[in-house]
Amino acid sequence: MNSDADGVLISVWGGDLVNFVRQANNRGFFDKDLELLFTVGAATEVLSALGDEMPEGVHLSTRYWYDAYDNDINAAFVKAYVDAYDGPPSYNAEGAYAAIYAYKKAMEAAGTTDGPAVAKALSGMSMEAPNGTVKFREADNQAMVSPNWGVSGPMHPDYAIRTLANLQIFDGEEVARSVEETGCKL
Repeated sequence: MNSDADGVLISVWGGDLVNFVRQANNRGFFDKDLELLFTVGAATEVLSALGDEMPEGVHLSTRYWYDAYDNDINAAFVKAYVDAYDGPPSYNAEGAYAAIYAYKKAMEAAGTTDGPAVAKALSGMSMEAPNGTVKFREADNQAMVSPNWGVSGPMHPDYAIRTLANLQIFDGEEVARSVEETGCKL
């Protein structure tokens, strides 16, 4: 806090991030004139736990933001989730939802539930999910998802979490590390 830094990248997440934000509030960290980037700060579980303790005006990221995607699949998923749980879905909920449909599509393409055959069908497969078109990269079967970045805005009137302003959606294929960089070998 006493450095001449222009900004801080904060990569803790989950309960550690909740604790960090609460301690940072107690110590006046957010009163400093710093650009702050939270790599998983827009996880709805974190935002729900913190409520208005999450400061406004900091950069937050997540793998999926519930109102970032204007498509029928996302609209139906968000509505069903909100109806069931009285709050918006997290990236974990969206990932689990999409994974079930990915396995379904791969099993149908393979014509079996045999693991190796399903894995082969997943390789290079594309599917529609709440976060748009997801492609499974052939070389390592990594799902190319679109990370979301925004700035924490005012509290949502229904969900008691910060909204995301200035939302940006990045193309997963453009921002993911290449297979060569990951060293993954199938």
